[in-house]
Amino acid sequence: MDLNAVQILVAVVQAGSMTSGAERLGVPLATASRRIRALERSLKVELLERSVRGVKLTEAGARLFEHASRGLDILHEGHDAVV
Repeated sequence: MDLNAVQILVAVVQAGSMTSGAERLGVPLATASRRIRALERSLKVELLERSVRGVKLTEAGARLFEHASRGLDILHEGHDAVV
């Protein structure tokens, strides 16, 4: 699993849109979209329902988001502990 793609997914969900999530991470919108699509292909499951109003997690996406956001929080805590 691509950790950077997971980080993008978490940012997109937290921001409420693909555009805002990409901006939050400082990556182009096309890159964010491409990375999430690649993550979906690798997992063989749709993670986001996309619409002109933003994004919504699918059931599988919600399960991944729950674990991924906790995992990223732990990684950030580990980073903070050593710097």
